[in-house]
Amino acid sequence: MSGLAARAAYRRIRLSLIRQRKEVHSPAYPRNLEQRTLGYYRGRALLVTRRGQSVKMAKPIVFIDIAGPDDKVLGEFYSSVFEWELDKAGKFAIPIAMPINGAIRKDAKEKRIYVGVADVAASLSLIQQSGGTIDAPRFEVPGVVVLGLFRDPAGNPMGLVEMEGDRPRIP
Repeated sequence: MSGLAARAAYRRIRLSLIRQRKEVHSPAYPRNLEQRTLGYYRGRALLVTRRGQSVKMAKPIVFIDIAGPDDKVLGEFYSSVFEWELDKAGKFAIPIAMPINGAIRKDAKEKRIYVGVADVAASLSLIQQSGGTIDAPRFEVPGVVVLGLFRDPAGNPMGLVEMEGDRPRIP
């Protein structure tokens, strides 16, 4: 994309986001270095800088689907444990940490979603009371994170990360 086209794309994206009141700044790109705006141009995710330069973005995660044989039980579980508000169809919108970190590792086949909580031990206790099971009680990975692993009532593997404010607690 040429500099002129990038500047034009930046203006279109910025105007669109301003109309929607959705200007997004990612912590991965601190404001003090250069302010950037996230948007889409011709189906491509872009970060566009104030100087009109565009940076191609990775494909974002846009939906989380948690399934089980009894959707009502799962809805009550996630609503009571994590205070997620679900509509009658079971749909929910939850806050996310930006950017979402992930890992691909060599191990048995598995997917886990990790939810940030203030106290892993207390949350695991509530999970157990609400019908979930504990895979691993609260444990620390020195210099990395504090975790707890569990399964929801349908058996879906999930995890907890202990947070200090909006950042993971590092032991």
